[in-house]
Amino acid sequence: MDKKEKLSSMEYWDNILSKAKIPFEVNLKQYSVWLIDSFFREFIRKENYKTLLEVGAGSSAWLPYLAKEYNLTVSGIDYSEPGCKICEENLKILGINYDEVICKDIFQWQGGKKYDIIISLGFIEHFNNPDEVVQIIRKHLNQRGLIITVIPNLLGIGSIITKYFLPEVYKIHKKISIDKLKNVHEKAGLTTLKNNYAGFFYPMIIPWQVKQNGIFFTKESSRKIVFKIIELTNALITKILRTFKIRSGSKFFSPFIIYVGKVKENNSNN
Repeated sequence: MDKKEKLSSMEYWDNILSKAKIPFEVNLKQYSVWLIDSFFREFIRKENYKTLLEVGAGSSAWLPYLAKEYNLTVSGIDYSEPGCKICEENLKILGINYDEVICKDIFQWQGGKKYDIIISLGFIEHFNNPDEVVQIIRKHLNQRGLIITVIPNLLGIGSIITKYFLPEVYKIHKKISIDKLKNVHEKAGLTTLKNNYAGFFYPMIIPWQVKQNGIFFTKESSRKIVFKIIELTNALITKILRTFKIRSGSKFFSPFIIYVGKVKENNSNN
């Protein structure tokens, strides 16, 4: 696989993922978690799914939650060794009965097991060729398997803010429209169950913690003040959004685009 197809480097992810502190898991009281989970919950509940794999699972906080909430045997794949190590240690500490954590580049992921559900949360937009990425994921789904793909909405207000304040982060994301997201999945042999913008913008969708430059971010004292203001603002906004169960989305204000699809029953490419 040509490295130019990847918009971010292994070194970048090793640095980000190695900083995770364990144990950790997502919490439904968090707006983003509740929002994403509520989007696909009905599709998992209605079937007798048993296995799930997360693509881009380095330092995953979602796998423990998905295992417990849906009684699934979970696995993960990531190419960052520090990320894989922390992911596995976290699952063990939390007492999760997981299958395996595969430390491998997705483009070298051949053969092996197939899964009832494969989920990715902010993964395919880091590649110039999301079509190929989804096709690889599709090959590892069981017949009638479910795919859940969550990407940031890079056509809305969050993208504008990121581009202005964090251009280095903006550059490692490929813009994928809602129509493109649906198209790449259907080309891979999936039937679309749901494909929508999700939720309302909140401040912490922007990865402020990686910002190092600018008058308010270079000094540690000013960084702490700015982050505290952002955190308090975010807490207030997300509490309101969670309290009033605001899920409906729009192209400009939604933080996410989420796709749920199923392998076509007559699709023999399995």
